[in-house]
Amino acid sequence: MSEDVGIPESTKRCRSSKPVFWWALIAAPIFLLGTMGSVLGGYGVANAQDKHNDQDFVTSSLDIASTLRLAIQHEQDLVDSTRSFLVGSPHAT
Repeated sequence: MSEDVGIPESTKRCRSSKPVFWWALIAAPIFLLGTMGSVLGGYGVANAQDKHNDQDFVTSSLDIASTLRLAIQHEQDLVDSTRSFLVGSPHAT
């Protein structure tokens, strides 16, 4: 007895490897394009994030420098005020 007894012809034709070959031929370029698109998209996002981080660093650095200048100015004001007090009141304790 043959294994194919009672199996429709359309099912017998689907058993061949040709449909799998065609699906693989279609799926492979789609897979490659999707992978390349994902990699390029990832690089784009990483570069944008790097630029954003650089801008944040510059902004933070400028804020710190401004705060430091202000603190030094306050220290200088304190020294000047103390000097004026000591000149005006040389016998202060």
